[in-house]
Amino acid sequence: MADSNRVVEVRQSGPRTLVALKSDRLNDEMVVQRLFDELDHLVRSNGCDELAVDLEGIHLLPSNFIGQLVSLRRRVKIELVNTSEYVQLVLQTARLSKLFDPAADNEPAA
Repeated sequence: MADSNRVVEVRQSGPRTLVALKSDRLNDEMVVQRLFDELDHLVRSNGCDELAVDLEGIHLLPSNFIGQLVSLRRRVKIELVNTSEYVQLVLQTARLSKLFDPAADNEPAA
């Protein structure tokens, strides 16, 4: 896929890969699908064990985006960085904030 058509920008590659979203149009199902197709390809092709997703500038977190994150989280550790207060609130309300918190993986099971 040509770089101009990509919806993610890879800022750091390797076992811990940092990606930034190039589009804030997460309400568009086609954009969300392309985003996760790119993330899936990245995880499969780069030997990525941990994915840090930079959400700077994202102020909308639709359910299909959250669902895709949860699905991808089953295969790779995901950390969400630069989350707005709104995004944090949505994750807390959905009881998903610990799923994307890197410190939660280090906490002993209750």
